[in-house]
Amino acid sequence: MKNLWWMIQFRLQMWLENWVKTAGILALPLVSILIYLPFYNTESSESQITISMVEDSSSHYQPLLADLLDDSVDLSMITEEDKQNASSSDNAMAIITLPADFDDQVTSKEFNDLQIVTTQGSEITDQVKATVDGAISELLQYQSLEDTQLTESSLADLKKETTPDVEYRFGKNQRLVIQMSTNIVGIFLLMVLYQSSGFGPRQISEERRNKVFQRLMSTPLGRGSYFGGTLIVGSLFMILEIVIMMVALYGVFGINPGVTPLQFAYPLTIFGFIAIAWSMATTVLAPSEQVATAINVALFTVTSQMSGSLIPLEVMPDFVQKLAMVTPQYYALELLRAFQEGITRQAFLINTAALAAFLLLFVSIAFYAFSNQRRIGEFD
Repeated sequence: MKNLWWMIQFRLQMWLENWVKTAGILALPLVSILIYLPFYNTESSESQITISMVEDSSSHYQPLLADLLDDSVDLSMITEEDKQNASSSDNAMAIITLPADFDDQVTSKEFNDLQIVTTQGSEITDQVKATVDGAISELLQYQSLEDTQLTESSLADLKKETTPDVEYRFGKNQRLVIQMSTNIVGIFLLMVLYQSSGFGPRQISEERRNKVFQRLMSTPLGRGSYFGGTLIVGSLFMILEIVIMMVALYGVFGINPGVTPLQFAYPLTIFGFIAIAWSMATTVLAPSEQVATAINVALFTVTSQMSGSLIPLEVMPDFVQKLAMVTPQYYALELLRAFQEGITRQAFLINTAALAAFLLLFVSIAFYAFSNQRRIGEFD
């Protein structure tokens, strides 16, 4: 443990002494945000909310609800075909679809399955929910007045009783949010892979080439402490990089991709650890730094294209979509989509387990190869 702690301090000192290089490594992924920024509507929450509602001619209460909503938002009525074709609804911040038994729900005052599809972040979603809640509350008051003559003293009780408890079901086709946030994560994953060698593997390569590694191994340090200290420090700086990205994404640029910062950072952090272990495994196994770099560039580029990080999987052939499941990027993106669409226990466990398996695989390969004295000595 003492040797491991010494190695951690040694690596930290190296990072801090090269602070300019360290700052460049940590700031590079911000490029992915700058690519994403022009396509994000940061002014949407400051303007009037625009909502489309799917028209249902069989509903008695929908026209009244539409009138109440129209008082506070820019409301337009669309058909189910318009919704499916995404034509008339393209400029709307949210699309509301009432359940088939909406009239019965108004009568019973028990609401569920009210669907909202939003193309903005959670701030707009909260505004839409509050607006719809208020309109339904007024609708319930009108409905109660149809059969009941209320006195002024009981009006407050009616308002309290008719405060709706609406269960919303958010649509899975949140096209803009999912597509754009997947793009930014895909670019970030690729950047993390390309720069992963800077989080430890490159230092190992330089020290093996300059015979620093051999001198360190002649001390009581040991290969396990050397490997573990390098991996731990690299992982700490990877976490710092992701924190910087989250601060820039949510705090500086005000971008909300439809998930909480913790949900957004969770798959990125695990993948960051995978990238470091992956690059370290390749570096240790390769006979030279040039060969390791060539192998990494080829693997990183091919797997990123296959996984849907750069090109949507939906437009790829079926066999490529199946091949994508052998890449860690695929499961990082799937975990993000699961958070966006409403995470389930099964989806969370499956994708997390897959990422953990990749991490264990690459760490095991790297540690096994690193423990092989013959391979270490053959490095050019």
